[in-house]
Formats: sequence, structure tokens, C-alpha cells
Amino acid sequence: MTKEELLQAADECFIDIEKSAAWQEMHTAKLLRAQLFMNEVDRRENDRVSERDFRMAKRSYKMEIWVIVLIGLELLSALVGLWYSVHEGNLQASILGHMDNSTAATSNTLKEQGGLLETMNTNTADTVTAMQKLQAQQNDSLVAQKNSLTTLRNTLKSIVQMDAALERQLNLAFEVSVLVTFNNDTKKIIVINQGKTAVLVWGAKSEQSPPVKFAQPRFVVPGAAYEFFLEEAFNRLSQTVPKGTQQDLPEDLYIKSADGKPYVVHDVLRALWEGDNFKIYSTTTAITQEEWPKEIQ
Repeated sequence: MTKEELLQAADECFIDIEKSAAWQEMHTAKLLRAQLFMNEVDRRENDRVSERDFRMAKRSYKMEIWVIVLIGLELLSALVGLWYSVHEGNLQASILGHMDNSTAATSNTLKEQGGLLETMNTNTADTVTAMQKLQAQQNDSLVAQKNSLTTLRNTLKSIVQMDAALERQLNLAFEVSVLVTFNNDTKKIIVINQGKTAVLVWGAKSEQSPPVKFAQPRFVVPGAAYEFFLEEAFNRLSQTVPKGTQQDLPEDLYIKSADGKPYVVHDVLRALWEGDNFKIYSTTTAITQEEWPKEIQ
């Protein structure tokens, strides 16, 4: 059955209960049947959100691998360029060595053959010109190497900046954002998920009690809410807070994001009397990513 068909079936059960005059057992059966349909709708919605979050995490992991591969290729290219530069320098040094030997031989020939002095001077001038050209080429090669290193350094800087931007984007995608309120009519704390991804409500701690881990963590999708009773604390505060005064009670909620990071929601419950009615108001002061107490882990 599709989601719409499940919701339609649940509505039909509620309509049958309102119209039917059957016994209480029939009403209970229809309520159980409607609850079955609603649970199936919630389960499918939770599966869809979990699958979407998994795909996002997998895509981010692949992007990080590609960034690492690109950095490795850039470093390999730099090493090859450095080796080539050293090799060219050695070849140039060898050429200069041969030219020095040629100059020495030319000098010996000039001493032995004085008649060829003018010709040898011409050859020496040509040799000097060749050396000047070679030096100019070497200078150009050094400039080109410096430019190449500058380009590689800028490329690596761009890759690092892109990696940091991707990290910030991932953190924003999995950032925990919840609103904590208190319902004085039902005596319940309400945790509303205002973020872009699902969260797990793991436990809680008040100022006067140790941390408490819930029997089963509550999975809350974006836009949904989770409620739990504070009737005992409500009644205790109503007996200890004198009329005309107020008392602030710090409270921490332990919440885990979809990527597995632990967060602590710091909240303050303000208990006061409004006439003859005892009220509790909740204010969220901070949401921080930090390690939980051992009782919660």
C-alpha cells in the first residue's frame, strides 16, 4: 500500500469508530488497526530520511577521496619537475666542463701555433658568445621553474581552501538545531528538531539529579518533535518554590546528530507562580558539541 492509501485506511478506521455503536472490543480493534497503519507510515518516512542522509555522507566521502587524489597528483607533478630541473642542471654543468677543457686546449694550440693567433681569438669570441647564450638560457630556465613552483603553491592553497569549504558545508548539513519548550497543561518537555537532518535524543540531566540515559533513544526527523513527562519534577518544584518567587533549574539534553557527533543542549527551566497557577518555562541557552558523561555513553 502507498502512503496515501495507509493514511486513508487509518482515517476510515477513525470514522468507523465515530459512527459505530459496537462494543468496546470492536473500538479497540479498530484503534489498533489505525495505529498499525500510522506506524507503517512513520516507518517508511524514517527509512526515507535515513537513506537520504546515508547518500549524502557517502557522496561527501567520495569527494574527500578525489581531493586527496588530486593533491597526490599535484605533489607527484612537482617532484617530476624538480627532478627534471636537477637533471638539466647536471647536463649544463657537464657542457661547461667540456667547454673549459676546449678553452685550455685552444690556449695550448695558440702557444704552439702563433700564426693561428687571430683565428683562435675569433674562436674564443664565439665561445664567449655561446657561453653568454647558455647562461641566458639557464637564467630563463630558473625563472620558469620559479613560476612553476608558484603555480603549484597557489594550486595547493586553492585545494586546501576547497577542502575547508567542503568541511564547513558538511558540518552545516549535519548541524544540530533544536528548540526545547515546556507544556504546562500536559507537564511534558517538548524537543522540536529545527535542523536539516535527523537527530537522536539520548538522555537528560537536571541540576538535582545525575545524568539519565533513556531506555530507547528517540529518532526525531527534521520538523518533528519528541515529548517526555516531567510530572514528578513539576510536582516537586510546585511544593518547594514559594508563591511570589521563582527558581531556575539548569537542564542538559544529550542529542546525537545523524553523522554520529555528540551534542549537549543546555536549557534552563524557570519555575514560578502566576497567581494560583504554578508554571514552568523553558529557555535554550546553548547547543555545544562535546563529550557526554560516562553514564550516558
